[in-house]
Amino acid sequence: MGFWLEIFWVFCGMGRRRFIDWGALRENPGAPLIIAFVVNLVAAAVALALNRLDLADRFAEVAYFFLAGGVILQLISLILSRRRGGEGVEEDR
Repeated sequence: MGFWLEIFWVFCGMGRRRFIDWGALRENPGAPLIIAFVVNLVAAAVALALNRLDLADRFAEVAYFFLAGGVILQLISLILSRRRGGEGVEEDR
């Protein structure tokens, strides 16, 4: 248990080095969910290659929900950013 707690502390930036850039996470809140989507999709592909169709189906279902959540968070972030005056949001005109 102590090992995993230490890994958690280091990962959250409470150790010597910081692995999470909290400022970037505020600007891009859907990124962790979209990364989780990619990881689950790769796991589904591996399970499918191993002929574990039930497991591959479950990974794909979870991946879809991660993607939906990530896209919703990105959309909320975009709307809030435009309401604040468009800080960091460039239009394609």
